[in-house]
Amino acid sequence: MIVVNAAFIEEFLIPMVGGEDREDDEEVMQMSKLNLDKREDRTELIHKFLLPAFRSRPEEIKRYAKDSLAYYLCSNKINFERVLDSIMAPVIYSDNVRLFFIQLWELAFTGESYEYIRRLAVREEFGVPQKLYEKKKNTGNLFLRWKNLFRKK
Repeated sequence: MIVVNAAFIEEFLIPMVGGEDREDDEEVMQMSKLNLDKREDRTELIHKFLLPAFRSRPEEIKRYAKDSLAYYLCSNKINFERVLDSIMAPVIYSDNVRLFFIQLWELAFTGESYEYIRRLAVREEFGVPQKLYEKKKNTGNLFLRWKNLFRKK
């Protein structure tokens, strides 16, 4: 069984998290000039900032994020604009943020369809569990906390 959670989508967006509060950061300044309504700006954001950070994540986290993005692109169960709002993304965007996430999929997983998720058994987790943010001995990194929280049962 595959576990999905809307919070996993943020793994793709790590360089943008809290961007509105990091106005003195050079990368944030560059991102703040990008408009997600423009395909070329979306491409620049994805290639220059998001994919390099995402590709450096542990394989298991990338799998959770990929499965979650596929699920939510297929199901339309979340408002993608709220995802960007929640992380305080330092980019310009309007109401069709889903196009950004579709393009993110296309550039991150070239030639793969997110429709694969429809053939699999999926369990959806809701919200971001408080346990994720608890400080634990020897589990100080986000990956270990996700791994322990969403182990396959």
